[in-house]
Amino acid sequence: MRMPWTWAAPLASPLVVIVVIVMSVAAAAATMPPAAAAVGGSLLVPRVGMETIDADALVAILQQLRNHEQALDASFLGLCGILVFLMQTGFAMLTAGSVRSKNVQSLLFKNLIDCCTGAVAFYLFGFGLAYGASGNGFLSYSQFALSNVDVATSRDFFFQWAVSAAASTIVSGAIAERAAVHAYLLYSLVITGFLYPVVAHAVWDTKGWLSAHNVSPLLGSGMIDFAGSSIVHVVGGLSGLWGALIVGPRTGRFVNGVATPFPGHNVALIVLGCLLLWTGWFGFNAGAMLRVSTPVPHELFGGTVAVLSTGESVLFSPTLAVKHTLVSTTLGATGAALSGLVLSKVMIKVFDVCFIVNCLLGGLVSITAGAATMEPYAALLVGAFGALVYTGTSRAMTYFEVDDPVDGTGVHLGCGLWGTLSVGFFSTERLQAIAGFNHTHYGLAYGGGGRLLLCQVIGIAVIGAMVTVTIAPLFLLLRAFGILRVTADQEEAGIDEICHGGAAYPEDVRPWDTIVRENSLESPTSPSTVVLPGQGSLDPDAIDSLMGSDKSHTGSFRPAGRAQGPRFATTGSRSMQPTGGDGPLASSAARPLAAVVDADATEAPALRLSRSADPSRWRSESGRQHGRAVAELPRRSSEGARSTVSVLATVPDA
Repeated sequence: MRMPWTWAAPLASPLVVIVVIVMSVAAAAATMPPAAAAVGGSLLVPRVGMETIDADALVAILQQLRNHEQALDASFLGLCGILVFLMQTGFAMLTAGSVRSKNVQSLLFKNLIDCCTGAVAFYLFGFGLAYGASGNGFLSYSQFALSNVDVATSRDFFFQWAVSAAASTIVSGAIAERAAVHAYLLYSLVITGFLYPVVAHAVWDTKGWLSAHNVSPLLGSGMIDFAGSSIVHVVGGLSGLWGALIVGPRTGRFVNGVATPFPGHNVALIVLGCLLLWTGWFGFNAGAMLRVSTPVPHELFGGTVAVLSTGESVLFSPTLAVKHTLVSTTLGATGAALSGLVLSKVMIKVFDVCFIVNCLLGGLVSITAGAATMEPYAALLVGAFGALVYTGTSRAMTYFEVDDPVDGTGVHLGCGLWGTLSVGFFSTERLQAIAGFNHTHYGLAYGGGGRLLLCQVIGIAVIGAMVTVTIAPLFLLLRAFGILRVTADQEEAGIDEICHGGAAYPEDVRPWDTIVRENSLESPTSPSTVVLPGQGSLDPDAIDSLMGSDKSHTGSFRPAGRAQGPRFATTGSRSMQPTGGDGPLASSAARPLAAVVDADATEAPALRLSRSADPSRWRSESGRQHGRAVAELPRRSSEGARSTVSVLATVPDA
């Protein structure tokens, strides 16, 4: 049966159009010169509006394209370096808020001078040891003091210095409030000028024996630490741990096996520091790509295409890797913060802001190693588990009586170890290829075998050994020469007063300092025990137990708004518990005056307001004189001796 023409017309019309187009293109091609035909020394290249372009012009165009590529990469890396340097401000605010007010200037000074000494050490030695043109698998040995550098080298220096300074700054928080300035300067030079560069060379330089970018990587895989969970955070965290162990805890921090809380003086600074660090972390992780331009897969531009085990072809694309890194960094931090939120409520019974801040920072450290090679859901899980790792490490530090005022060991060492190991489990083949890593071996959870995980374990062990053999002897040597720690009197008075000429805060705006001392009735204003900072209240049961106890009690109130653990810890058999800020010794926000227990009361303690009889004899943490509101709690020991425990709150003179 023949098909009617009216049915065939709709099918024939497109065929006619296609035939006409093909014939037109063929006719045009027959009249065009060959694409690479040489005419009189010129290269004939078809261009709109031009018939030919000579070879010199083509070279100039290619060079201009390369110039634009270099400018784009330099701008990107410069911006990331600025963000990483902003993290120094975050470290300064976080650490300053986490210590007592009498040591704020000391911590700020150390953060400031760390940038300066680190820059000189990295310029003279560090950069050459890490990334010099000549070297072997263990270190480089050229281009010291930036000699004979090219454009790419000078572009990288600023970013790499900013990263190296972060490793050294981590240590300052771990030994805060008792380490001497001279010791800090010496170990800062060693870390920035030698230890960090040697570790960075081994893992990040293409010649490094642990590097995944090595032409012959370890076990065919090499170690993947994209932005430095181990290179920066394990190095800094483990150095801080050795420092805290060797310098010893702050006076009164651990008494007869009981940890006395030494809370920071300013939660606002802690949160500000956290947000600044989080902001800088985007540059920290994204900048580890060192470039953002994606070369075309052509011999003129050097782009490469990887074929995965699934048969999929993937282009090496720094642009896509950077975009992915920003997402992973966000999810790692938020996963840890939300996990910390739950942990805080379950373990501490309140939403402790400072605890949640440290969990968030632990999540950022955890995702740093795999920010470019983990799927978003994996980044969320890795960050959430990082909060658990931080919590466990922090509790272990307290159990073993290791004093770290900012909990940097838990954040940087614990979560740095976890982040490095997590790459061996959750790094994906596709994302490794996009980020330019060897994709033959990838995460164990995705069927990539165990070689990558084994390389991560080897890398951690080697880095831990390098830190130990370098930093532990250094701190021991400093202690042997007596320049590691300030004297006991200087520690009690405050490093600010001794080394920096006074407290960080003027007297009229200084935060309220609650001081707990044990005094005799005959000399109620002569201190005999350690000064402990904070602000809070005691409940009636705690007062009764103290009045009838023959134990010696010392402790610390926690500042308002921070409720990690009890606000007051004692060395006796019973602990004083907080009342939420509304108990008999609660302070007024406008002009805090403490309540005084009436020694003659026969029933429940009668309360009356009073001022210290001799306020000039009391000194604050900084050594400056203040008026005081005093609460005198009479008690009788088993031998019948009468004494009082006085709780004093700073009352600046009107």
